[in-house]
Amino acid sequence: MIPKEKDKMSNNITHSLGIDMVGYSIEEKSTLGQLNIRFDVSDVFVSSVMEDVFGLDFEMLPNTLIKGDGKFALWLGPDERLVILPKDLIRIVEMNLERRLQGRHYSAVDLSSGLVILDIRGRDVRNIISKGCSIDLHQKYFNIGQCFQTLIDKINVVCFPLENDCIRVIVRRSYSKALIRWLEDASLEFV
Repeated sequence: MIPKEKDKMSNNITHSLGIDMVGYSIEEKSTLGQLNIRFDVSDVFVSSVMEDVFGLDFEMLPNTLIKGDGKFALWLGPDERLVILPKDLIRIVEMNLERRLQGRHYSAVDLSSGLVILDIRGRDVRNIISKGCSIDLHQKYFNIGQCFQTLIDKINVVCFPLENDCIRVIVRRSYSKALIRWLEDASLEFV
């Protein structure tokens, strides 16, 4: 029996698909990682340590994000935040939290190997994504500083606008190629 060769994921998913996109672009942000942070935001000590370590205020309104110093914190639930930061800082942040919050109730889970961050840019990006998403992406309702979890063509994603013509999408690595192929197909009417 001949062993089956493993499907090797390219470091750059969009390049590995060889997609020729007209009018919009998809860029994988491979230098960014994600930490899922859970803690009781009413615990003043833990909240202050989180704020100090990340340099971000974690008291947030639902479905909003804050950014600063190359980091983003997204509200995913009352006690849950997704922090996007450079991958080379993740281990340092984890060790800092372990040292300062020893014995406290919190979790910090590195999701970087399982998620992909894609910046989808173009004049019709909101219309393209809207074809497979039930959220109203019109600028009147979905502005910079807001985020949401939803489905795009039955694929779980977290999205937020970086600019009016750029939406950042966070998707599970195993679904990223399917999402990119769907986006390519959905964009055809806008070419």
